[in-house]
Amino acid sequence: EEEGRAAGLRAELGTLQGERDALLGEKGALTSERDALTTERDALLGDKQRLSGERDALEGERDALLGEKGALASERDALSSDLAAARADAERIGGESGALASELGSLRGERDALLKESAAVA
Repeated sequence: EEEGRAAGLRAELGTLQGERDALLGEKGALTSERDALTTERDALLGDKQRLSGERDALEGERDALLGEKGALASERDALSSDLAAARADAERIGGESGALASELGSLRGERDALLKESAAVA
């Protein structure tokens, strides 16, 4: 009877050892999978940091371009104002030029009249 009990215990021990070996194998597989996932996570974190740096650089470029756009808009507005002033000056000068041309015509007329008068006196 003890031999039967011993045989039963040995069989149970063999079963338990088989289960233990299976669990150790499963643990090894899970450990390998965990290590692979950890490596993948670390790579993804590295990508995230790189992309975050690129995003920050692009935001900096965007801000610089917006600043440049604002400066160009201000310069455009100043040039538009200068152009309007130049047009007003041109119109004023055109008016003055017309008045001076008219005055010059009158002076030439007076000169011609004086020359005729002078020639008649002589």
